[in-house]
Amino acid sequence: MRVLIGGVIGAAVAATVWLGLEFYLKQEFGWLACFVGVVTGLCVHKAAGANASGSYARGALAVAIALGAIVFGRQAYAKVMQVVVNQDKAAVVADVDTDASRAGEDDSEDVSEETDALLFPEMEIESSVLGDQNLPLEKRFTEMDTVWMCVGALAAYVIGKGRDQVRVSVQDEEQPTSDPSETPAE
Repeated sequence: MRVLIGGVIGAAVAATVWLGLEFYLKQEFGWLACFVGVVTGLCVHKAAGANASGSYARGALAVAIALGAIVFGRQAYAKVMQVVVNQDKAAVVADVDTDASRAGEDDSEDVSEETDALLFPEMEIESSVLGDQNLPLEKRFTEMDTVWMCVGALAAYVIGKGRDQVRVSVQDEEQPTSDPSETPAE
């Protein structure tokens, strides 16, 4: 149970840092999924204890937690961005509506196009594509996102599994060695 809780806490913190960076910098960093995997693996390994031997089940648990954090975090981030964009769009529409009412115009199609142009200047999007429900920020995983997720899952597995303990036997000096090169010459 301690391993599960440690892994979930580590994954939640790493995913929050990752998505916070994306939100603050307004840029996507898919490679930070590896960061989530490494932190999750480290937390699982640390929660297992220093004397714990390698465990395939613990590695699989780290993978499941890391992938859950990556996928759920991305979807939650997309929902947050939809709310932010809707609020920004509502504010811009209100500003454009007040400007249009001052000029005596009442053309809602022009307002929608102006709003889209103000919110998404780098994208050429028709207003019919945006609509009220279909925002372009809906997150879909690309091929590179999948690659980064796999690398993050592998990192979580390797680190979370831990090392197998190697047993070293110490030979007594009184026992004869089986190596013929070490036998004394007569």
